Parts: sequence; structure tokens; C-alpha cells
Amino acid sequence: MAAQERSSAAYPFFVSGLLVSACLVALLRPAGKGVHIVLMRLLILSTALLVAACATDRDAKTQAGNAAEGRAFAQANCAGCHGLDDGVSPNPNAPSLLRAAHRLPEWMVAGSLERGIQIGHTTEMPVFVFRDNDIANLLAYFEVLRSED
Repeated sequence: MAAQERSSAAYPFFVSGLLVSACLVALLRPAGKGVHIVLMRLLILSTALLVAACATDRDAKTQAGNAAEGRAFAQANCAGCHGLDDGVSPNPNAPSLLRAAHRLPEWMVAGSLERGIQIGHTTEMPVFVFRDNDIANLLAYFEVLRSED
């Protein structure tokens, strides 16, 4: 995955963590009462942002996904280049789905699918835009691949 995809997926966590850390450091320093009130409000707001960033709907998509439908989707749209369950990729430039499932974290796969697979690929790779149920089903299928070690 491209570094841009990793950084954009982690951005809410980074910003929230940075705000929480800055507020905690500032609260530990001596200052006037008004400054502490403002910092405390900022700390509460940034903590709420961090909690909201953690509660993404991606978890719901994964739970709602159907692995069998994800496998069927992968068979129809991905297997020609990436293979399916056996880890063998017919295209030497395309990683197998099994390898991708084991090497890439779920958040990275989900982020790539949500944006449409278009970044960081050669012209051989077609641009895909996935519906939410396709994403949920593919994530469920990838989870099955990960568990079959």
C-alpha cells in the first residue's frame, strides 16, 4: 500500500493523540486558572475526537460481511490476476490474495477498498470502485484467509 493511504487512514488517530499529549503536557505546567480551563476543554474535545476516530463503521462492515460472497466477488473480479485461495498469482506483478491477506493489516485493506483500488498500481491494474457490501464481503473473506494458517 502507498504511504499516502497509510497516513490518511491513521490521520484522525495521530491528530487526536497529538492534541491529548499537548494538553496533558500543558496542564502539568504552572499557569493561570483561565489557561487551565481552556486546556481542560481542549483535552476533553480531543479525547472525544480520539474515541470517535476509534469507533469507525469499518468494524460494522466487517461483522456484516459474508465471506462466501466475498470469495465469489474475488473469484469474479480479482482471481484472474491475484489468484484465490492457493496463494498462487497468475500475474507475477500482482500479489496473491492469500499473501495480501496475511501481510496487510485489515485497516490497510479496508482503506484501499474504500477509496477504490487506484493508487500505486500500474496501468495493468484496473480501477475499481467498491460498494459497501462488496467491501464488507471482501473483508470477511480476507479474515477467513487469515484464519486458515
